[in-house]
Amino acid sequence: METDNYLMGDQPMTCPKCGARSEIVSETIENEIFIQEHECLIKVCQYHFTACSD
Repeated sequence: METDNYLMGDQPMTCPKCGARSEIVSETIENEIFIQEHECLIKVCQYHFTACSD
């Protein structure tokens, strides 16, 4: 499944669609880039997205 990509910051990730907190679904490291798959915690949103280190 293809998801939208966003850069990680120093604050906890929030949903880019609704602004609510998100939950980390999985974490990986590829070519020294830290990658997290996230899901919004709001049931009506449940937006899935990827957060990557820069």
